[in-house]
Amino acid sequence: MKTSKHNFLLILGLTAIISFTSACIEEIDTPEDSYENPELSTEVKIYNPDAFYEGYTLYAPLGSTTTYLINMEGNTVHTWESEYTPGNAVYFLDNGSLLRTENTRTNTRFKNTGGIGGRVAKYSFDGELIWSWDYATDEYCLHHDIELLPNGNILMIAWEYLSQEEAIELGKNPDYIDEQGIWPDMIIEVATTGSQGGEIIWEWHQKDHFVQDFDESKPGFRNISQSTERIDINFSERISADFSHINSIEYIEEYDIILLSSRNYSELWMIDHSTSSQEAAGTTGGVRGKGGDLLYRWGNSTAYKSENSSQQQSYYQHNATWIDDLPNNGGNILFFNNGNKQNRSYSSVDEVYFTEDGNGNFYLASSENSTAVWSFTHTDLYSESISGAQRLPNGNTLICEGIDGVFYEVNKEQEIVWQYEVSQEKSACFRATRVAPDHPGLENKKI
Repeated sequence: MKTSKHNFLLILGLTAIISFTSACIEEIDTPEDSYENPELSTEVKIYNPDAFYEGYTLYAPLGSTTTYLINMEGNTVHTWESEYTPGNAVYFLDNGSLLRTENTRTNTRFKNTGGIGGRVAKYSFDGELIWSWDYATDEYCLHHDIELLPNGNILMIAWEYLSQEEAIELGKNPDYIDEQGIWPDMIIEVATTGSQGGEIIWEWHQKDHFVQDFDESKPGFRNISQSTERIDINFSERISADFSHINSIEYIEEYDIILLSSRNYSELWMIDHSTSSQEAAGTTGGVRGKGGDLLYRWGNSTAYKSENSSQQQSYYQHNATWIDDLPNNGGNILFFNNGNKQNRSYSSVDEVYFTEDGNGNFYLASSENSTAVWSFTHTDLYSESISGAQRLPNGNTLICEGIDGVFYEVNKEQEIVWQYEVSQEKSACFRATRVAPDHPGLENKKI
C-alpha cells in the first residue's frame, strides 16, 4: 500500500511539474510565435523579415489630408491631420516633427497644375501646428519639394510668372507660348521666423540662365551646343506654361551644391549654393566661379543639342537623391526613371556614378563619364509621373510607384522583399520614406 501510494504521489508530482513547465513554455513562446506569424494587413503583398530593412514607412496620399506612418506589417501606427492635401513632399524630422508641403489652392493662375503647393508647415509629433509659411500669389507659387538645410533654413522650389511679352523678350518662340505665359522655376532659401513667417535669404532664378538660338536680337542668343551651362528656353516645343517642372531638390552638403530634377527637360541639374543671390543671377562668383550657371547636367543631351543626342538616359525622372553618405557609394545619384508611353513604356530605378575631381567639380554634358552601377525594373513597375526611391542603410532600395500607390523594397539582387499597396480610394503618392526604428524622432514616442 505504501509503495502504491508513493508511486501515485510521484506520478502526481511529475504531472504537476510537466503542466507547470508546459505553461511556462507557452508563455515564453508566445512573443516569438507572434513575431514569426505577425498580423499582416491586407495591403502587404510580400513580407520577408529576413531580408527587409525593419522600420516604419511614411507616406501622404495626394488626395488625402492625412499623413501616415505604418509598420512593416502594414498597420497604421501614427497619423498627422491637416486641413490641406500635400503639395507634394513630407519629411519626418529628428525632433519628431513633420515638415509638410501643402496645397492651399488659394491662387488662380497655378491651381490646376500638377505638384502645386503654396505652403510649407511643420507639425509636432502630436499633430499641433508649430509653424507655417505661405508663398502663393498670381506671380509665384511653391510646388513639389523642399529641403531642410543643416542650419535649419529650408530650400523651396517655386514657379514665377512671366507674361507672353516677357517670354518673347527673352527669346522664346511665340508659337510655343501658353496663353498663361511661361513659369520658369526659382529656388529660394527661407529662414523661418515665429509661428507663421519666413524670410528669403538666398535665391536662384532659372530665367537668369536661359540661352536661345531663335532670335538674334534677343538676350542669350548663341550656339546652344556650346553653351551647356545654360538652359535652352525653346527646348520643348510643347505649349505649356510649366515648361521646366523641377520636381525634386537635394542639398549636397559636402560640396555646397544643390541637385535638381527637371522633369520636362529629362535632366538632372546641379547649381552652386556658395554664391550670393547677386552672384546666382550671373555667370561669375561662388567657390567655382560660375555664378548661377549650371555646374553639371545629365540625362538628356537633346536638351542642349548635342551631337550625341541619341544618348538619352533619363525620361521624365523624379526624386534625384545623393547617396555618398552610405557605404561604397562614392558620388552616386539614385532616381526614379519614369518613362512614358511614347518614348519608354516602362519605369526603372537607376543608380548612376558621377565622375568629379574631389572638390565637387563635375564635368558638364559628360554622359560618357557617368556609369550606371545599379538598376531595377519589372513588368509591373510603371508610373508616368510622381514616384521616388530611397536607398536604405542595409543596401536595399525602397521604391514608390506613385500613380498606383505601390511600395516595393528590393535588395541589391533585385529581389522584392516587401510590397505594400495603398488601399485608400485616392492612393496616388508622391513618395514613400522608410523611418528607422532608432530614428531620433521616435525616441520616447508612443506609436
